[in-house]
Formats: sequence, C-alpha cells, structure tokens
Amino acid sequence: MSALMNYKKLLKEKSKLASNSGFSQSKSNDKTRERIKFLSFFNPNKILNMKDEVVVRVLPNKEGFFHEYIKHMMKLGDGVFKQFVCLHSKNKNGAEYGDCPLCAFLEDNGRELSKDSYYKLMAKNAYLMFVYNPDANEIQKYETNDFGIVDITSALVKLIDDNDDNFDPDVEGFGLVFKKDDKGYAKVVQAILPSIKVVDILKKVGVDEIKDFYEEIMPFNLNYTMKQINNTYSQVIKAFAPTFDYEPYLIDTGGENDNLLSEEDEFKPEMFETKTKKAKVSKTVVEPDSEEDEDTVEEDTEKSSDDSQISDIRDFLKNRKKA
Repeated sequence: MSALMNYKKLLKEKSKLASNSGFSQSKSNDKTRERIKFLSFFNPNKILNMKDEVVVRVLPNKEGFFHEYIKHMMKLGDGVFKQFVCLHSKNKNGAEYGDCPLCAFLEDNGRELSKDSYYKLMAKNAYLMFVYNPDANEIQKYETNDFGIVDITSALVKLIDDNDDNFDPDVEGFGLVFKKDDKGYAKVVQAILPSIKVVDILKKVGVDEIKDFYEEIMPFNLNYTMKQINNTYSQVIKAFAPTFDYEPYLIDTGGENDNLLSEEDEFKPEMFETKTKKAKVSKTVVEPDSEEDEDTVEEDTEKSSDDSQISDIRDFLKNRKKA
C-alpha cells in the first residue's frame, strides 16, 4: 500500500475523532539521584508572538513520526498545572502499564461530578513527535491533540500526493509550517519536503541517534512513577472533589505506607536536567510539568470533543511499513 493511501486512511480515522516524564532512584546507600536529560518543549504559540511563521522538521522514529498515548492534564484551584501519563497507555510491548487510579475513580464517581469537572479530569489523547527547531538548533518534543494531528496529517497527505508517492515521510521526516489561526493559536498550514538529511541534523545538534519516544514518556522506574501518579492523583481529587474518598483507588506500590511520596522523594522540577541553549527568537526551554504545557490544555478545552476515543495508530504504522 502506498504512503499516500496509508496517510489518507489515518486522516480519515483522526478526522472522525476530531469531529465527534524527574529522576531514577539509585540503590546506593547514600540515595544519590541520577539526573535524566529531557528534550525541551517546542511551543509554536510562543514563537509566533515574535514572527509570522515557524518552520520545523518532524523527525522519523522507530514506530513512525509520532506516538499516541493518553494523559491526564488539568489546572488545580491554585493555578498549578498538573499532568501525568494515564497508565492505560500502551508500553513497548503493546500492553497497558497498569490500572489508572483517576480513571477508576471517574468510572465509579463520574456521574456525581459536574460535566466540567469530569471533562477536566478524564484522560485525553496526546500525540508526541520529535522535531528539529532550527531557531534553537535543538531536537525538541512537540505534543498536540486530535485536531492537531488531523491538521498535520492533512498537510502530509497533500505533500505526498503532490510528489507522486515518491516521498516517504518515515525515512527522512518532513517539514511543518505553523502560522496563527483566527483565534491566535499556532496551526499547521503546510508540510514541506525535507531539505537536509537526518544524519546531518544529528551532527548539527551533537547527538548520535534520535531518542525512543518511551524515553520521554515513561523514563522512570515504574514503581517510582506509580508513587508520583498516586501523589498527583490525590492532589487532584482533593482539589476537584474534596468530599470524595480517593484512597480506595490508590495504586498498591508494595509497601504498607508507600502509597504517597515522602517529602524527600516528592517530584521536583530541579531534579531534571534540561538543555539551556538560547533560541534565536525566544526562550523555548522549559521544565517538564511546567506552564509550557498549559497551551495544550487550553487548546484541548477550546477544541476537543467530549466523545473522544482511543485508537492504536502504532499498529497502523507498523502495518503500513509491512505493506
């Protein structure tokens, strides 16, 4: 099957949808922490405040140019942004990571919450891709929603169609052009052919290979991640549904009093190590779980459908490569 037909199929699937990770713990006695290097965020909304258009290069990856997963994202009453990967997301083996406490809570108590609270707490589709941002000369991570992936795929289908199916986006990736839409949000307006090889991009930024998506999404020891999710989940329920009992849904992490993180182990942004290169147009380097992700939440609130579904694009991309 041609690349064009496969991406047209993907566009059809996603159009229906749109219309209707701190640290790893060391086991040493002194409890030292190993810093984890994360990619900085690419945020076209902020860059477009300084220029009329933004062009980046979407990079290919092992499973395709993007990875679909689900996550919980919300702002608490004090204005703090919180997010965590929903454990119903798929791991490298195609199985779910585990049971999500917030999803279980909503399944049992959702009817007693307001529609607004339920929507804010429910898991939402997220699409992660790695891009080369020439303004910062960095490989960065870009995350979008159902509407964003439809815009990208629409532009990509046109690009493949215009090039007689001789262009394979999974080999060298492709360029994306962003401009502001009528509401002031960054919107993909065009996909363009790559002008520089991936190997040359890697040389420019000084890395040997493109990271695996899972290194950004689930980089921690799973037991630690579950503690962090417990901690965030409990804060979220206390903020949105303070009269409800959250404890029955906490993940069992194996210890009697190990459900919540201790003060020593609490998730802190300073435990991350991020790049600090200066961008030519704006500062786009942020810490994970920061306000940089709030644009995604705001766009979801503005655009997303209440009747969202989960589809396994990973299988679609694998089947396309076999065709």
